Amino acid sequence: MLTRRLFLFAVTVFSAVVSLSFFTSNVALAHNNQIDSSPKNGDTLATAPTTWSVSFAKSVPLNSVSGEVITSDGTRTPLTQFIHGSSDSVIVFTLPTGLAGSVTTRWRLVGVDGHIVSGRVGFVVQASVSNPTVPGSIDSQTPTTLMPAEPTILPLQEISESEATAVSEPIRVSLRSLQYLGIILLGGMLVSELAIAGGAMTVPLGRRFMIAGVALLAGSSFIQTLVFNNDIKEPSESSLSSLFSIFSSTPGAMLATKTIASVLLAAILFRSIQEGVLNKSTQLHLFLIVPMFLITLAYGGHSRSQSLPWLGIPIDALHVTSMAVWVGGLIAMLLIVIPNIPHDRALEAFQRFSSLAEKAVIVLVVTGAIQLLRLHSGITTIFTSSHGLLLLAKVSIVVLMLRLAAKNRNLLMRKTRDSLPSPSRLRAQLMRSTLIESAMGTLVIVLTATLVAISPT
Repeated sequence: MLTRRLFLFAVTVFSAVVSLSFFTSNVALAHNNQIDSSPKNGDTLATAPTTWSVSFAKSVPLNSVSGEVITSDGTRTPLTQFIHGSSDSVIVFTLPTGLAGSVTTRWRLVGVDGHIVSGRVGFVVQASVSNPTVPGSIDSQTPTTLMPAEPTILPLQEISESEATAVSEPIRVSLRSLQYLGIILLGGMLVSELAIAGGAMTVPLGRRFMIAGVALLAGSSFIQTLVFNNDIKEPSESSLSSLFSIFSSTPGAMLATKTIASVLLAAILFRSIQEGVLNKSTQLHLFLIVPMFLITLAYGGHSRSQSLPWLGIPIDALHVTSMAVWVGGLIAMLLIVIPNIPHDRALEAFQRFSSLAEKAVIVLVVTGAIQLLRLHSGITTIFTSSHGLLLLAKVSIVVLMLRLAAKNRNLLMRKTRDSLPSPSRLRAQLMRSTLIESAMGTLVIVLTATLVAISPT
């Protein structure tokens, strides 16, 4: 049962993390970004450069790079020739010949977590133009050179992901939210069937929940793979031809693997959903495929791109699992278990869920604290960045959920211990104790999906 001691435990852990942040000076790494360029943004050059060198904060795999040059008349030319410079964090692009006037160069990277990072540099090439002269005149001895007026240089160096890609960020957040919703629905039903109240899958709404869960996982994963393919393909390249090269980068391979894992989950659970039972063979397959899905999911967030990825990836998988057990279990209890079993069994199921939820919350708090230290090892970014503020909002909601859960369950257990309420009243009390938590858990899902897209620093 979630008690006041568990609530105090969560508050203590969060307070310890915030306090520890004051004494840690190592700043977590953000998405890769440009730190230098040659030519630099705003440079005026006497002659056209033959190469453009860009230095980044992290190493850059060549298969994740693309670039283009835009001349003053709007002509765009892809930069298809590039090599590493003095280190693997420096990319040297070969520029086309004959550049003159205002020139804008643009780079784009696919980050190790699949996020698109882009930037641009503007400079001027002063091409000289000689006046025509009459032979034998004074002007023929001293030709006049006219310089073109200096055009306006683009002040922006960094480009947001929504500018760098054709798919807007709200669509990406919606896809991630639907994916987390699928995890919650499917995870809650599996927990209910295996640990809370066997037979939950036989309820019509329970079957629909499982079908919706696997459909959301497979559908969102497939669409995310198509979006990533659209991000990395060249403008002149077809989506079909670029699809075959998606495995050439780690983010693309992980997205494709996640899609395959979600399809395998759907195939494995199809017969179980029809029969309304999870046999031993199905449970074994789930034990093998679910971790694969969770690990590939972690690659699409900050677990891979930030510091200590070897720790962040398994911690993120545990964090998502504990969220699915707690929030998914709450939804299953509210809509599937309590309304469809006798009131005495409902109370027993509620007690079993409380015990399981207590363990899940402990894992959720501990893994959340570790992730907070990884992403924000300095206290400043927690309170000054969008990621930090949203993370604080998420933590606040979780702590409030803990407080409500402890209060509701203690009140319910005290009433049932003193005098057993009528079946209808008991069912109503059980429903009320999970309804608010489920609603708040849904908000946590949306915040989690939004946090994935925002750099911590």
